[in-house]
Amino acid sequence: MKGHIERRGESSYRITISPGGGKARTRESVRGSEEDAQARLAEIITELNASQYIAQSRITLADYVPEWINNIRGHLQPNTVIFYQDCMDLYILPEIGHMRLQDIKPRVLRVLFNKQPTLDKQIKGTLSACMSAAVEDEIIKDNPCFKVRLKGLQRGSNRLTRENVWDKKQANLFLKNCQGENYEIYFQIALRTGMRQGEILALRWANVMEDSIYVCEAVKDRRGTIGPPKTKAGQRVIKIDSTLQKMLQEHRVKQAKHREEYQDVYEDQDLVCGNKYGRVVTTSTIRRAQERIAKEAQVPYIPPRNLRHTHATILLASGVPPKVVSERLGHRSIRITLDIYSFVIDELKLEAVSTFEDVFDDI
Repeated sequence: MKGHIERRGESSYRITISPGGGKARTRESVRGSEEDAQARLAEIITELNASQYIAQSRITLADYVPEWINNIRGHLQPNTVIFYQDCMDLYILPEIGHMRLQDIKPRVLRVLFNKQPTLDKQIKGTLSACMSAAVEDEIIKDNPCFKVRLKGLQRGSNRLTRENVWDKKQANLFLKNCQGENYEIYFQIALRTGMRQGEILALRWANVMEDSIYVCEAVKDRRGTIGPPKTKAGQRVIKIDSTLQKMLQEHRVKQAKHREEYQDVYEDQDLVCGNKYGRVVTTSTIRRAQERIAKEAQVPYIPPRNLRHTHATILLASGVPPKVVSERLGHRSIRITLDIYSFVIDELKLEAVSTFEDVFDDI
């Protein structure tokens, strides 16, 4: 295998390698000194001999993203695809979309991630998924995201903590201030069952029994598409308390009157928590309502998904076995429950020690 270097400009060289035997020649341009070109020539020969050479490509990130998005449709949840697209459009493409994939190096990514420190994990995850696909398509040799460590990212830094959930008093204050609100039933279901947000928004009356709820559907994307839960464990029956049973009965009567009043524009999808037109409620609508009610109740705001965590932590702190809580939440394994709510388990361990001491103090 022979190779030679040809000077093309003041600091530009063309490398040409002729493998012989009728095989196509390999050409590549290099910017820098002659020593840089010589070093690259040696690298190319080594890569060709090991069948690891990736030809130079002018494909930019902006060119590749539409192809990548199309390829992952049907393989990932619709909501995940929408999230990736939004993250690319808002934070990544405006900054480095013009760059060739092969020119995106770790030093470029550190600058990109540091510009959005509160979203760096999401941005890195999105770009890493895209770059891994580019590796599989043999456009780049390695995924540069793997070589970048996010600032301040420590193991366990994203774990749930006591500050991320409400205690019993705060949950009750919030529910009292929900009375009469349009989406009161949503918040009652969330805090009393621990259902996921998408599961509540997709809940139909056909799946509400006298003393339980059958969870078999969830909202999958921002367009309100309804489909099965993410996992088989997500399909479950949740027992509900008598108070929620009564609330659901009253809500159904109220909803029937509303449906009759708006019958010309009402789309009856049998949804328990539909909007005034009977359609799927958007997550942003729930978030805004929760922010306002939390402020009125003078309790700290937590994201809507943390209502589910509040339900779980209250049950665990009340002595309900983790196995029961895990099944109620629809976790695949009790280990997931124990990991997510480890801070509650730690608190219970301390209580157990105190109880043990009290027992022996009485002897």
